[in-house]
Amino acid sequence: MISYLFGKIMFKGNNFIILNVNNIGYKIFLSANVLKKTELNQEQEFFIFQHIGENINDLFGFSCYSELDFFEKIISVSGVGPKKAISILSTGPIDQVRSAIANKKLDFLTSVPGIGKKMAEKICFGLKDKLGVCIDDFDFCENKDLADSLVSLGYKRDELGEALKKVDAKLALQEQIREALKYLGR
Repeated sequence: MISYLFGKIMFKGNNFIILNVNNIGYKIFLSANVLKKTELNQEQEFFIFQHIGENINDLFGFSCYSELDFFEKIISVSGVGPKKAISILSTGPIDQVRSAIANKKLDFLTSVPGIGKKMAEKICFGLKDKLGVCIDDFDFCENKDLADSLVSLGYKRDELGEALKKVDAKLALQEQIREALKYLGR
């Protein structure tokens, strides 16, 4: 299974890119939010969800592990496949989507093509116990991706305050996580 790719963006489509990794092109479907952050000929990394079926072998890319984790929670709801989940993530920033689901804002979810009221209710019900701590609570944190990643690793909000303040937000996310874990391990 492919779970991570780093390479140069060779082509941008409406909802995908082609990423050149060691002279092999991978077609990776992205949410509209992640796609906006990509530029042709730019090197970029993606956390990958590989969807394999009878006639399917699709890759879905995410700019950080926390986005991938949230995507996997969404597709855990019966009837929600990867393409529908990527459409849900395209409706806005991940914190807004998470908040809409946690607060059962059905209008937000029904704005996604292919999601009716019953499916929106099913998504909210299916994810109510899986969302955990809302990252919006991290008002002291400049880097919500880092906070989201640490919460997904099992850390509690009250444990993160100092660690998040000590980590340089200019580092790559993996480096930020390493630095935060070193601090939290003390």
